[in-house]
Amino acid sequence: MDLPGFPPFVLAFNLNDRLIRSASVAPPKAALEEAHMTSRSTPQQGRSKGRRRWHDRAGIGIAVVALAAGGSIVAASASTSRSTPQLQSIAVSPYSGLLANSKGFSLYVLSAESAGKFHCTGGCLRIWPPFLVKTSVKTITRSRSVIGSIGFDKRSSTTKQVTFNGFPVYKFTGDTSPRQVSGEGIVADGGTWTLVSAGAKTNGTTPVKPRASLITTSAVPYKGVLARGNGLSLYVLSAESKGTLHCTGGCTSIWPPLLVPSSVTSIPVGAGVMGTIGFVARSATTQQVTFNGFPVYLYSGDSGSGGSSGEGIAADGGTWYLASASATTQGATEIPPVPPGSTTTTTYRGGY
Repeated sequence: MDLPGFPPFVLAFNLNDRLIRSASVAPPKAALEEAHMTSRSTPQQGRSKGRRRWHDRAGIGIAVVALAAGGSIVAASASTSRSTPQLQSIAVSPYSGLLANSKGFSLYVLSAESAGKFHCTGGCLRIWPPFLVKTSVKTITRSRSVIGSIGFDKRSSTTKQVTFNGFPVYKFTGDTSPRQVSGEGIVADGGTWTLVSAGAKTNGTTPVKPRASLITTSAVPYKGVLARGNGLSLYVLSAESKGTLHCTGGCTSIWPPLLVPSSVTSIPVGAGVMGTIGFVARSATTQQVTFNGFPVYLYSGDSGSGGSSGEGIAADGGTWYLASASATTQGATEIPPVPPGSTTTTTYRGGY
């Protein structure tokens, strides 16, 4: 017999002020009949008392049956919550053993923060969200392949940031799906952002060396597009054909320059990259990569590898174009936009 208002297979009862849940376990018939009879024989003014007796008796019966049947009884309390953040190891070709959060998003560290001092503050935190937990959290669960030392650095009165081998760890807003590595090798915020080795045991071996390379990729509907080693498309600004930088200030937040440390003198390139590689100073410690004389940029609107969302945008004193990897002259470097609505895949080989 079922009691009106209570489903027979998923029930919740208040037993000694604790919420007890029985999943997929039917209440014993005798307990329900007794409770139903008790409730009906109670005067109108005593119905609430009858309901309490039903809760006490039937609730105990259900808990016992659930245990006997191998059912799951969960006490809903803060101490049994499974919201504790986790660290795991993932593989993203050509890498393996990268540190990631419980959802599979890659985590990063900033070289300038190796001693634990925060350099990423203010606007930086909107691009690189810190891995935060409540101050009450004492431990972080991890997979067996995560070997390093886990700690915490205070971020506010209520939050603290997870650290790994002394490095505060972050996500990157450019990674829009799990197992992406769009933030690797970005030079900004006083250092270089790198992926994290989950198996590292020391501070020095924690950063994963970035792939400082240029490759050829497809960015629908284009082929032969110049890209970073992780597949993110690269752009040039027509106004910068003479090497004069027009994209400065807020522009670089939308169009991040492809930066490398000032000490870098060459960059490895993949098959099909034919143009001339150079550098133009951006600061005392960084320089921007150039291709056939054009400074090259990423576009924040591209959510992953092979994007072309920035193609043909008129801004910053000129027009933004994808760069042709096979171009050997400056005039052939800019890939002309495909007409709107076209679905044809275009392979651009330089020249107009």
